[in-house]
Amino acid sequence: TEMQKTLANWKSQNVKGLKVDFWEDDSQTMMKKYDLLLQVASEQKLMLDFQSSTKPSGLRRTWPHLLTSEAVLGNAYYGKSQAVISAKHNINSAIMRNVLGPTDYCPVDFADKNGRILYGTTWAHQLALSVVFESGIQHINDAPNNLAYNIAADFLKKLPAAWDDVRCLEAEPEEYYTIARKKEEEWFVASLTGESRNTEINLSFLTPGKTYSAYIYKDGTCPSEILFEYRDNLTSSDKITLSLATNGGAALILSTSAFHAKTTCDKYEAEATGNIIPFGVSLKTDQDSLCSNKQYLSSIGKGRSLTFRNIRVPQSGSYAVTFYYMAEENRYAYVKVNRKDESWREYTFMGTGTESGSALGIKTILLDLQANIDNIIEFGNYNDYAPALDRISILISGSGGTGIKEIKDNNSAEIYSIEDRIVIERETYTSYKIYNTIGQLLISGEFNGGKELISIPGEGIYIVRIEADNTNYSKKIIVK
Repeated sequence: TEMQKTLANWKSQNVKGLKVDFWEDDSQTMMKKYDLLLQVASEQKLMLDFQSSTKPSGLRRTWPHLLTSEAVLGNAYYGKSQAVISAKHNINSAIMRNVLGPTDYCPVDFADKNGRILYGTTWAHQLALSVVFESGIQHINDAPNNLAYNIAADFLKKLPAAWDDVRCLEAEPEEYYTIARKKEEEWFVASLTGESRNTEINLSFLTPGKTYSAYIYKDGTCPSEILFEYRDNLTSSDKITLSLATNGGAALILSTSAFHAKTTCDKYEAEATGNIIPFGVSLKTDQDSLCSNKQYLSSIGKGRSLTFRNIRVPQSGSYAVTFYYMAEENRYAYVKVNRKDESWREYTFMGTGTESGSALGIKTILLDLQANIDNIIEFGNYNDYAPALDRISILISGSGGTGIKEIKDNNSAEIYSIEDRIVIERETYTSYKIYNTIGQLLISGEFNGGKELISIPGEGIYIVRIEADNTNYSKKIIVK
């Protein structure tokens, strides 16, 4: 059949599995299509993931290559319908859908692909979803750029795809849900809540006689902040009490190892005493109460800069500095470190729609900071307005409690469109090729770092391929 030929062709190209969407109904004809695809995929030894599908009903007993299925209003709709994909929806789905079988919920969504933060639940709640929902293959919903330098990156790297044991610790529809999952000798615990509450996690499920360390990722002081906490010398007789925010959550690893990464983020408020804030820069209250400390600075730029002072790091090196900002449209700002002119560089901050906490965005920049001094970071624009700024955070990543993990950004090109041009930003030499959707090469070129603006034929979908530093990757760009 045509299906057999197609799947055999994909198998010959080293395809391992298929994610098949748009199963339109539960009719007998559609059910036969399920059976046919399961049979043919089995012959080719291809794994399957069903999207927009009927609820699980035991098919995996016959067809174990069916890893997971959606069969739920999943997190892919989170940014589109936050009123529907709410904390209550997640709690109810965990209680009702999760018990039927693996759920491709597409958990963890901090921001959209341009960095605009998504609200409805806290970041800690979103992280917890990765443990709450079992799935034979876990598809994280967020864009890679939003995850690479997030405080939770180390947690996600350790996340198993399959589990050895599971315990529901507490559950109440529309109110809260806490679950523990085991992989080998480690337990992953996740908790969700609608209303703010304290949850007490009884560790009686741990192996008696063993000592554990807890790596805890919990709600911060605003929805877009995750705090890390480390606790050691825990046993099965202990309890952990956590404070969960409204629509919040927590995720933690309980391990017999005390040497997993202990990652923290140092936060510096834009309006903090000690910063240099020139006349004309305005302190504003965030009416949405979503900014950290519920305040931010506006009217930066036009020759006025904001200077963060007293920034301390444990070792000299390159650090991921994340700017939490707001901008009605695309804006630009320079960043200078320790008043060194050679560190000066202008960056693009994608528009978030408005100047409000509900339109807070993130952009991460790698900056060289020095140990044993009070570092200075200057942020501004000489000619135009820069984005409004809530805060910055600096990722401090260590193993065993000491040392800095070197941060490498091999894919540090930013690719986006402005009107009839594609823009590529990268610090070092880069070559590029731009294709249309049928694979025709339209434009190729190279530049020695900085910002490259490339005129394109018109509206449409383009594939931009980057080749640099022995790496290559592609990104789809939609030009409207």
